[in-house]
Amino acid sequence: MTQTPENTAASQPVDRRKSWLPFTLGVVGAIGAVVVLLNRQGESNAEASPTSHAVRSQRRQFVGAPPVIPHPPLTGQCVTCHTAEGSFKPPLGFAPANPHTKTPGMSEESRCRQCHAFRFTNEEFVGSEFESLTLTRTHGSKAHATAPPTIPHALNMRNDCNACHSGPSARPEIVCKHPERARCTQCHVPKPHSEDVLVETPASE
Repeated sequence: MTQTPENTAASQPVDRRKSWLPFTLGVVGAIGAVVVLLNRQGESNAEASPTSHAVRSQRRQFVGAPPVIPHPPLTGQCVTCHTAEGSFKPPLGFAPANPHTKTPGMSEESRCRQCHAFRFTNEEFVGSEFESLTLTRTHGSKAHATAPPTIPHALNMRNDCNACHSGPSARPEIVCKHPERARCTQCHVPKPHSEDVLVETPASE
């Protein structure tokens, strides 16, 4: 019996490796693309860091003043980015945490722009002799070497210590090493206005 070309092709075994080759190459390519994207994201996160203390202090007119908003108006609520822990929002950078969530009478839904204003220009409108007073200390003083440092700022409107001292938006120079200890003021107290807080009294005779 004479074999036709059709019968010859049907009688030859099919190479299953060739049929799986396009699928295998597609899977390998997809995995490679994911790895590259993750590496790029890791590099961008590693290079990004919270704004330095020197830069952020320039956003206040005086110690305790609400900082200006350094970015243009955006859609959505402020607390979308300014959460209780802060968040990384490229390309703007780190959104500082909201320290007012534990302030009595306030919540994360409070009207942020009642106190915080947008900075639309860096130019001076009217010349004056006003000199801003910025917070230069990043660490409180200590009574002795092993004592907990004092708090170098007022606590009003800053009732959530972990908002600034832990999390992704915390500046490295003020990061707390034990954020799990919730009662911060049990050990850390506000720095007194006067250094002469201890008065020597004569011993009773």
